[in-house]
Amino acid sequence: MITRCVSSHLMSHLITWRNPNGQETNWIAAEQQRFFNPSLKKIFGTFVGLGCIIPIATIESVAYTAFAALSYPIKPLSDRPYTFFVKLLESSSFTVIWSLVDQVFYNPFFLDLMTDESFARLWAHHFNPTRIEILRFEDRARIVNWVEQHNPPHQAAPLLAPIIDLGYRLRDSNRLGAKFLYEEVFKKESPEVMETARDYDPAVIPYILSKAILIYAGGAKSKEAIPVFFKDDTRAKIQSFRRTIAPEVVRRLEAKLMTLDLFNAPTDADLQEAFNTLRNIAYGEAQGGFFATRCWQDAIALLNAPNNNRA
Repeated sequence: MITRCVSSHLMSHLITWRNPNGQETNWIAAEQQRFFNPSLKKIFGTFVGLGCIIPIATIESVAYTAFAALSYPIKPLSDRPYTFFVKLLESSSFTVIWSLVDQVFYNPFFLDLMTDESFARLWAHHFNPTRIEILRFEDRARIVNWVEQHNPPHQAAPLLAPIIDLGYRLRDSNRLGAKFLYEEVFKKESPEVMETARDYDPAVIPYILSKAILIYAGGAKSKEAIPVFFKDDTRAKIQSFRRTIAPEVVRRLEAKLMTLDLFNAPTDADLQEAFNTLRNIAYGEAQGGFFATRCWQDAIALLNAPNNNRA
């Protein structure tokens, strides 16, 4: 579930009231849509509402910044308060831009406006001239879940086109990642390790991810394109690792990854550097990506299926 600030929820309620077709789910069936613009009363009411939401979101942003700063010293004990306030800050700071752009550009002229923060973030991402991350992992997860839940046709409302396209591409990518993880790693792993993997034990996650990454970095799939079910940063690091790792080092790393008991830092300096690089890539992939979450869950489901043929 995505953490959203108060002003983001207010935006969703206000824009849903304004839109002739309400929320995005109602835009899917073209035959049920209304194609007349909202009334002047609703446009003016939305103008006033947005004028109230902009300062609310600004005040929230200042408050969440202060709360995040105050909770930072206790982060070593528990990072939950800090993470919570940072997520609220991300939502409120985006809502300032979202409400301002709707106020100035979209409200007077468009038939329907985005009511979902994640959907609005996708459109903002397309027009973002900076390197600031607007479309987060949780937004992508929200989009793929929405597409899987509603199964919208590609020819739905134009504003939904990039959302539907991304959702289906992420769905297909996640399915490929789950199949790879199931066939190349889970099926070949010991029953004892897979019991902990089913519980998503933090001790086994870097080990499993390291095995998967090594397959593409120097193993059986080292000549293939690095798939998009890995994070962009992970793909770049795998590509860099491919250029530096020697075949002999790959074989020695594969030996270190034969069992979970052997998954520890080697004493040989040359192997230690490669091992640490591989493990750090795995740690990075475990943070906010589909491969270590959605693909993992779906691969476990494949493993638990009655007709699976476990090696």
